Formats: sequence, structure tokens, C-alpha cells
Amino acid sequence: MQATEQTLDVMLETLQGFSGPDSPPVDVIRSCVHCGFCLPACPTYRETMRERSSPRGRIWLIRAVSEGKLDIRDETFQSEMSLCLNCRACEAVCPSGVQYGELVESARAQIQQLNDAPKTHRLAQKVAFDGLFASPTRFRAASQAMRLYQRSGVQKAVRKSGVLGRMGLAEKEAMLPQLSEKFLVPGHEHWPARGARRGTVALLSGCIMS
Repeated sequence: MQATEQTLDVMLETLQGFSGPDSPPVDVIRSCVHCGFCLPACPTYRETMRERSSPRGRIWLIRAVSEGKLDIRDETFQSEMSLCLNCRACEAVCPSGVQYGELVESARAQIQQLNDAPKTHRLAQKVAFDGLFASPTRFRAASQAMRLYQRSGVQKAVRKSGVLGRMGLAEKEAMLPQLSEKFLVPGHEHWPARGARRGTVALLSGCIMS
């Protein structure tokens, strides 16, 4: 029993929490009353039906790290902070006005500083955000390549080879949606009226991507 208590004491001493002025604000953490109004509005909760993948669940995790009850290096904690889309749909329905986005952004910044992302990860981020997402033309070209990957049989071969699992990409690759034959190109699409033409309607193709 004594050895178990000593081991627990060592574990508690080595727990690493948030640090620095950009830590998730304690007052914002405590403003959540865990009422559950956010659950139906959260896309990751609706998809997984896991409490920890809901806004209030993530706030519980953030609070646990803030109070020294959970290690910031915990895989579940880091995974849930990454899984959040940060769409802030939960903020629109929160009766307490919790600034959830501020908490997640702060937690992610703390994780990023702690992990000091390896060069390969930083390179991947730079290619994605400075390269593909910054240019609709490049993004569509990459999407075409991905569609070819899905429909040429290469995807099945890669999955059977097990290389995705060894690279830690199996879960991410499984989330790739089935890409359609044609991509929406804003300004180049036109749909004629069905029946008598009564006017012209413009459609918003999306604020971030089509």
C-alpha cells in the first residue's frame, strides 16, 4: 500500500499543466455550468456521441489540466483539442455566454509550445495552409489527384499494405470524403431556370472553400 501511494505521489508531481500568460483563462473555464445546451450544436459530439468530444467535455478536460488533475501531455486531451473544429456553434446556444473558442485556442497553443512540432509536421502545415488552402487552383488540383487516388485502385492497395498504419495516417485517411466527379468553380457555374425565368440568384460557394 505504501509503495502504491509513493508511486501515485511521483505521478502527481510529474503532471504537467498549463504555463505562461496565454494559458486558458480560469474565469472562462469556470463560467461553464455544464448544462448541455451545447451538445446538439456540436458536430464532433453528434458524430461520435462521446461526452469528451463535446464542448462541455473538452472544458472539463481543460479544467482538469488547469487544476493539475490531468497532464497536458495526455493523448486523449491532445486528441480532443485537435478534433474540435472550433466552429463555435456552441457559443451561439450557450446560455452562460462561455467563450469556448478562446479556451480551445489557448489549449492548442499550449500543446504546440510543449510539443515543439517536429520539422515534418511544420512542413506539412506550411504546405497545407500556405500552399493548398491559399490557392483555389492548387486546392482543386490536389483534390483531382486525391479523386484519382480513390478511383484508380491505389487507395485499396495502400490500405491493404498497412503503410498508413505505420505512418500514423490510417485514421486520417479513413476520414477522407468520397470526392465527386466535378468541383464547384465560383464564377464559372451557371444553372438555367426550370420553366419561365423570373430573375437571377447568386449562391455563396463558401467563405473558406467552395
